[in-house]
Amino acid sequence: MDNQENTTKKRGGCITAFLIFMFVINPLLALYYIFAGDMVRDSFPGLPGWAIPALIVFCLINLGLAIAIWQWKKIGIYGLWVSAVLVMGINLSIGLSPIQSFMGLLGPLIITLLVRRKWADFE
Repeated sequence: MDNQENTTKKRGGCITAFLIFMFVINPLLALYYIFAGDMVRDSFPGLPGWAIPALIVFCLINLGLAIAIWQWKKIGIYGLWVSAVLVMGINLSIGLSPIQSFMGLLGPLIITLLVRRKWADFE
């Protein structure tokens, strides 16, 4: 993409703020799962052994998807929805309530609503 194309795309303050939030929270969550995974396991005694590593991977995937959205890639939005649905399944399987599990869909919903007027700018 050349500079002329970049200058015509305006992200807007809310989209920028939400993406920066994603750039910060996803690595922090991954670090939390890495360093406090035992506390999470203690809180959910039936937690399968694969759940913490899977959640770490999804945090890193979500960071990559946020970068894709920053770069005006539709795959970032679609991928965020897929990721959120899969994580919702993990959350349900570890014993979180359906309401807590569905809360994970708020991120993709918010970013989708924020970018809807900019959708034509996405590749």
